[in-house]
Amino acid sequence: MVVDEKLLAQDLGPLEAAIYDESVRTISEQSKLLDSLRTRAGTLLAAANIATAFLGGLALTRSPTAHAASPAHLHGLAWVPVGLFCFAFALSLIVLTPSRNWVFWHHPHDLLGVYIDPGPPTTLSEFRRTISYYNGTHYNRNGNRLRWLFGAFSVASLALAAEVVIWLVVLAR
Repeated sequence: MVVDEKLLAQDLGPLEAAIYDESVRTISEQSKLLDSLRTRAGTLLAAANIATAFLGGLALTRSPTAHAASPAHLHGLAWVPVGLFCFAFALSLIVLTPSRNWVFWHHPHDLLGVYIDPGPPTTLSEFRRTISYYNGTHYNRNGNRLRWLFGAFSVASLALAAEVVIWLVVLAR
């Protein structure tokens, strides 16, 4: 069977365009996912601050050493939620810290330098295929970092939950 090259190229055009559009969409969605994770980490940080201030303050005022003549001190089990607060705080800061290692776009100067300036421009088909390939590479690299940050966020959430429970145990004594 003889395959007509022109007919094959015409059939691939819409497919290449669809693959290119999908690769751009996945990178864009990944960027939104990172922004969402950072928003949640900021909220978790605020919640940890409020929980520690409120419940820790109550624990200090109810401390057996608390009286008007001397300041109250934390004792025994009350130090555990303070440590959990510090741990959740640190993990949240890791999630919130900006990094230059994320790749969600292609700089126009780089695209011009690669596809137009050194010689005859490449075809739209070659451009779409190459950008789709690199979007996939960036998606995989970003995905590995996102999984790690989601893990850090999950552990920070568990630390906050444990902190609140232990503060309540301390207050119930």
